Parts: sequence; structure tokens; C-alpha cells
Amino acid sequence: MNRFEFGLLVASLRDDMRWTQLELAEKSGMDVSAISNIERGTRR
Repeated sequence: MNRFEFGLLVASLRDDMRWTQLELAEKSGMDVSAISNIERGTRR
């Protein structure tokens, strides 16, 4: 699985939970920008 595929998976699971990127960031202890980068495949 490459970064792009992983990002799509994260975004899909987040959508299934009906969470915003902000909610996922708060629950995971990460920044919203990091979540966004992961979902776009630009960050590992």
C-alpha cells in the first residue's frame, strides 16, 4: 500500500465515522494539517 492509497483509506474511514478532519485530529493528537497531508498522500 502506497501513501496515496493509505490516505484514501484514512479519508474513507473518517467519512464512515462521520468525523471532520478536525475531530480526527483531536482524537488522534495530531494537527489538522497533518491529517490533511496524510489524506492527500503527501505525508507518511
